Formats: sequence, C-alpha cells, structure tokens
Amino acid sequence: MGGLAFRYHGSEGPSNASELDIFLAGRVFYLYKVPFETVRDFVTNETPFSSKNMKVCGLQFGGLTDKQKSDLRYFIQTHTIGEARPKN
Repeated sequence: MGGLAFRYHGSEGPSNASELDIFLAGRVFYLYKVPFETVRDFVTNETPFSSKNMKVCGLQFGGLTDKQKSDLRYFIQTHTIGEARPKN
C-alpha cells in the first residue's frame, strides 16, 4: 500500500513527474493521478532477458484519497501473489 517498484531499460531515470497512473491492459482497472516520490533508482546486475543494463526504480506513494486507497487495496488483493519483504 505504500509504494511500488519496477524494472526498466534506459539510460535516463523516471521523469520528474509527481503523479502516475496504474492501469491493466485488457482489464477494467485504472488508478489515476497517484501522488508519488522516487526513493530508489539504481542499476541492477540481474538482467535475465537482455545484455543491456536494467534499472530498478522504487516509488513511495504520497497522500492517497480514500478512493485511491480502496482501488489500490482491490488491485493488491486481486492481482498479486504475496507480500513483498525488503531484503536485509
């Protein structure tokens, strides 16, 4: 509920935007204008599908509306397989 992480290819980091949209293609789910702050952005050595550098970006959500919290809770309950645990 507090944020998300994703992997991407590219030399530039995420834009300096402060809101993002989360949607699923082919599904009826669209969460828009989610406030966030980038908390991590680094190159990883884990590149299973490519020889290019892969980067990992971690985002922390800002003040979500009650509707956004409800929609995010629904997304997590229906589209994930477990709780993420930070590495020690």
